[in-house]
Amino acid sequence: MKDAALPIEKELLAEKAAALGRAGESLTVALAALRQAEAALTGAAPDQLPALRVRRRELREVAAERLWYVLVQREAVGIFQHEGLLREQQVPPEVRLLAGPRRRR
Repeated sequence: MKDAALPIEKELLAEKAAALGRAGESLTVALAALRQAEAALTGAAPDQLPALRVRRRELREVAAERLWYVLVQREAVGIFQHEGLLREQQVPPEVRLLAGPRRRR
């Protein structure tokens, strides 16, 4: 009976790994967008600052949600240590603190 479940278990593990890969890519894109928003704030005209700050805050929330997705997926495949990922991706402390689902408006 155990051998019959093996192909299904392999398929489930493969899907978990693929989902983790997609979540990781999504986090990378979100962090890059956040960094671009931060760079845009530097040297921006004073009249542009309020809109740029709002945009940065939105991107920070997206990055925090994407980080949460990655952490959940990592734990689903049995990876419980996240410090290496956080360092490698250079996740800002404020994004770490906000990690979780975004509030929908």
